[in-house]
Amino acid sequence: MKLLAVGNCGLKATQAGNLNYYAAPAAYQHFKVTLGTQTITFANPGTQTYGTPLKLKASASSGLPVSFASTTSSVCTVSGSTATFVKSGSCTIKATQSGNTDYAAATPVTQSFTVKHEAQTITFPAIPATPFSAGSIKVVEMVLPKALWKKLWARSQTAG
Repeated sequence: MKLLAVGNCGLKATQAGNLNYYAAPAAYQHFKVTLGTQTITFANPGTQTYGTPLKLKASASSGLPVSFASTTSSVCTVSGSTATFVKSGSCTIKATQSGNTDYAAATPVTQSFTVKHEAQTITFPAIPATPFSAGSIKVVEMVLPKALWKKLWARSQTAG
């Protein structure tokens, strides 16, 4: 017997008999078909680095799609299945699956992990020895992260 939907189900069994046996009286059985259960598998992604988006991966035993949300939006945000880090700290992501006509909602699974600072480096060409009498030097090119560049620029404006 194939179950078609959630709800009440009735089953009737009959046996017509043969030359040696009379027909058996019909037997009835009623039972309830309930929503299926499901679980979410969502592994902890481990320590992450600020500035590097994270592709979130989880699955539901039902095969239904899993949704994600951040519970620490001051550290991380979620759009679809991608987590973006706002700053370093502790990020907590909740995975959910709300169910459908065949499956009940799954128990949500949360994972917390550390978001560490992004590594920074400053590089610029070597500056040759310059006599004090030159008065100043010209730095041709400097490459550094945007956040640090803004801080250095602000300091140079106040140093006057």
